[in-house]
Amino acid sequence: MATAFGGGVGRTKQQICGALTGGIIALGHLYGRSDPGADWTDASELAAKLKHRFVQEYETTNCGALLATFGQQENMMRCKQLSGEVAGMLADIIDEQINSPV
Repeated sequence: MATAFGGGVGRTKQQICGALTGGIIALGHLYGRSDPGADWTDASELAAKLKHRFVQEYETTNCGALLATFGQQENMMRCKQLSGEVAGMLADIIDEQINSPV
């Protein structure tokens, strides 16, 4: 479902990082609305939190800028590691959401 986001949307190396986009898609799946008119506050707040943490860590969401800092890669290894790092951020955010007092 998120494959085409790799490489900054269709390998253009522009726009948003595919790893971050994948995390946002996961949040939409878990917390998004199931009816068009339903509230999507949780999904939007959690996505904003993920983006904020990503920017704190990597200073940008732009694929090309990230790739420039990674340097030469073999088999997209740094991008794969980044995807794992985003998954960790996502796990922390979900854990906080589940364990936060209502």
